[in-house]
Amino acid sequence: TEIYTLSLHDALPILNIMSSITDFPGVALVTGAASGMKSNDFQFQREALKKIDIDSNNLGIGFAVATAFAKAGCARIILIDQNAGGLKAASKKLLALFPEAAFITSTVDISEPGAMEKALEEVTTLTNGVFNRLDYAVNCAGMNGINASHAPTNSTETSLEYFDKLNGINYRGTWMANRAYLNVMMKQEPLPAHNGNPKRLQRGSIVNLSSGLGVVGMPKNREFPAPFLDRTRIQQDS
Repeated sequence: TEIYTLSLHDALPILNIMSSITDFPGVALVTGAASGMKSNDFQFQREALKKIDIDSNNLGIGFAVATAFAKAGCARIILIDQNAGGLKAASKKLLALFPEAAFITSTVDISEPGAMEKALEEVTTLTNGVFNRLDYAVNCAGMNGINASHAPTNSTETSLEYFDKLNGINYRGTWMANRAYLNVMMKQEPLPAHNGNPKRLQRGSIVNLSSGLGVVGMPKNREFPAPFLDRTRIQQDS
């Protein structure tokens, strides 16, 4: 099982490569699949995605990742988000674009202990075993460093409650999700490698999407980089 951490800028060319590969026979899972991109700050993301013929439909980078999986031929995709309405819209759009694929949604708060394990069990049960494994997991779920008033703040103005919520999603929640994935992947039979190499059999791959702020600070976002720095280190301990 392989685990990678990518910044958004690193992820965009990967999505381009995925769109040209047609060999994803397993089951994919994407968190943050309907979180949305409503801020003008994310305009560069939308424009970059359109250059590789992927429209995020303002549903976010997670939706774009799910789209890339479907374009690459993955026919079983699990969409995870805490936004039930967004998930409904995302699955509707994806089914219209890829009617030959199967999409199943699960409303999950990744900061809740045991939530991902429960979701994976329910998906297997609801699909009568069609989604009986997990081969590719991409963690796009995350919380930005903007408080309830939508204004960046200094550390001295940031409450402990908000700081804990930020870490609970961006770091602890991602770690708990990875733990759930690994418990499934390590028990399943491996799939053949894309290049047919018998020495490269894969039980699964995990990608954690991070932020450039995990390594570079920004004024009035002092509490934001820490959980993303931790997120980039998760794979070293897994």
